[in-house]
Amino acid sequence: MKREFAALLVCATAPVAAEPIVVTATRTVTQLEQAGGTVIGRESVAALQPLSALELLDRVAGVRAFQKGGEGGGSYLSIRGGEPNFTLVLLDGVKVGDPTNSQGGAFDFGQIDPAALERIEVARGGLSAVHGADALAGVVNLRLRRVEQGSDFRSVRLFADTRGRVGGDATAGLGWGDGGVLLSGGAYDSGNGTNGSDLQRRQVLAKVSQNLSGWTLSGLALHTRSERAQFPEDSGGVRLAALRDRETGTARLSVAALDVAPTDGDILRPHLALNWSRQDAASENPGIAPGVLDGVPPITVDTRFERVEALADLKWRVRNGVVVAVGGAYLDEQGRSRGTVDFGFLIPADFKIARTLASGFAEATIGTGARATVGVRYDDPSSGRGEWTGRVSAQLPLGGATLAANWSQGYKLPSLFALAYPLIANPALLPERSDSWDAGVVRAWAGGRVRIDYFHNKFSDLIDFDPALFTNVNRARVVTKGVEAEARLTVDRWLAEGVLTYLDVSSVTPLRSRPHWQGAARLAWRATGSLTLDAAARFNSSFADSSVPTGPVRGDGHGEVDLGGRISITESVMLSIVARNILGADFEDSAGVPGAGRAVRATLSARF
Repeated sequence: MKREFAALLVCATAPVAAEPIVVTATRTVTQLEQAGGTVIGRESVAALQPLSALELLDRVAGVRAFQKGGEGGGSYLSIRGGEPNFTLVLLDGVKVGDPTNSQGGAFDFGQIDPAALERIEVARGGLSAVHGADALAGVVNLRLRRVEQGSDFRSVRLFADTRGRVGGDATAGLGWGDGGVLLSGGAYDSGNGTNGSDLQRRQVLAKVSQNLSGWTLSGLALHTRSERAQFPEDSGGVRLAALRDRETGTARLSVAALDVAPTDGDILRPHLALNWSRQDAASENPGIAPGVLDGVPPITVDTRFERVEALADLKWRVRNGVVVAVGGAYLDEQGRSRGTVDFGFLIPADFKIARTLASGFAEATIGTGARATVGVRYDDPSSGRGEWTGRVSAQLPLGGATLAANWSQGYKLPSLFALAYPLIANPALLPERSDSWDAGVVRAWAGGRVRIDYFHNKFSDLIDFDPALFTNVNRARVVTKGVEAEARLTVDRWLAEGVLTYLDVSSVTPLRSRPHWQGAARLAWRATGSLTLDAAARFNSSFADSSVPTGPVRGDGHGEVDLGGRISITESVMLSIVARNILGADFEDSAGVPGAGRAVRATLSARF
């Protein structure tokens, strides 16, 4: 139990130890990094002390991530130039995007305490052959902390920073020989962390695992509640908004899941999962005064969305080097929204809508060193035609390196908002589609790993608002391409890692928040057995942006530098200190919204 604190220090010089991963990018390859994905481990959470998972994701090759309106604003996450709602977000494998909101199904990462995460898995490209609808540009799987079988512990974490942010959590684990349970609760208040933007968050989590007659039953229950206030999106934020009233909102997320799989299944491994989630959100937008662009009237919204998914699959190791997986899924989605739009007189904007989706899929991997994977899936929605999607990937060892290539398809059903919101609804909308491929080289050795990829994505039938028709239509086509590079090197007590992305976007209209260049680097030194020091930096070049007061503008590029350290005061107590943005970079990720300024954050953790 007490060794975990020492492990957090030494893991800075060791690769992230990932568990077998079977659903994020593939069902037949057991490690995500072998399938071309990226894993962010708990060591990164301990080193960077992020306030949101977006801070970790923004340091991943090919990913652009930030809070659009400060801490209380919405989340922006783009993989390889795709829209935020082109990424399927999972929470321990449970789908959590909300298609009733005006963001088209994007997920609000501010609802989840990053300290509750065991790791984050990122898979790039259209992955509908694995996950069905919504995996248009990639998949992000937020893996919550694990149940530790046979281990009893209690832990407490408290933190505060120089901008008034405070928070903490408490976790207790009870383990027995063939199972265990984990209970956790936490709270956070943003204080004056971001000028004009506030966030308060509370979260409770329970996980249980039990072995029964050769089977492992795993259960999850999570509930989060958040309250926020910020200037409306595109209003120009605290610096430019003509109307100074802020948008306020509350959100609740509840997740429950049951997973059943054999404890040992070397040849045949059946798997059953039943997932449920519910999201409730209410907001009052005071409106945006006209500027260069037309203003926005005051809007109230109160939504509820509920999703149930049942999944069953069977993985069969036919023989050494040949693995086949087949299965099916059933998805039921129910959404409703109540609200008003104020044009000087109130217009109701209520809707209620439901849909189901039945699916079947198959995947096969042949080979171990030289390897090829082929997957296909058919999804049959309750409205509209069925969808076939496929994916092919191959790896070839060559002279100490591995050549890799992937092709995949993705599609996204129109959001419930686009189909049913009364003022702009279009029930005849087609699914959005993607065609993705990438090729590159990976070189791995005992002390490090280097990966370089060229990628090309074509997004078509994209849903856009047509002001002349005053409705949503399918019309846009966007092509994104570029190069990703990532490297990791450990030498004795030192760890160095970095990522670099070049992105080129071909679009009729400029797409916002997509810099051509973006990168991050980190250097960690395990000075002693109890002390680790860290330095981290990230940068992005200029990007297209827009707001109502300004119209289209060009956002400036910027760079940030952080310093930090972690020390074990005793076997059970650890102190972490991080100085964020020590050079005081003055920047805006969204027009008129100031980025995070200088702050020193201290975290005290104890485990008993």
